[in-house]
Amino acid sequence: MVKLDLQAVVAAAAVMTATISVTQAAAAPLLSNRTIKLGSTYYIRGQTRTLPGSTAHVEGPLTLRGSWDGGPWHVITRTHTVGSTGRYRVDVHPTRRGVLRLRLRAPDSAYSVVLTVV
Repeated sequence: MVKLDLQAVVAAAAVMTATISVTQAAAAPLLSNRTIKLGSTYYIRGQTRTLPGSTAHVEGPLTLRGSWDGGPWHVITRTHTVGSTGRYRVDVHPTRRGVLRLRLRAPDSAYSVVLTVV
């Protein structure tokens, strides 16, 4: 019969969860649905994941697409990660009021966010 120390199992699970959260947060851009004022800027900053067995990050192009009020999708901007750091930054300057849906396609993943511009 195997006895498990419940406290040790809970503590180990908490450490694993914290480690997973930190790893995912480091790779994902800071995106959140927001309400912003017309004339303000929404910043998307992030970093791609590291390559297996390396300290270098995934490099490549990024594409940001947008759709106003459920309309057709258009490319807003294209950029590239910064060298082997995998870092990127995209600034969004809404030009009108409404709901702007954004999709960011990075070399290693894709993200979406909704901006309500008032």
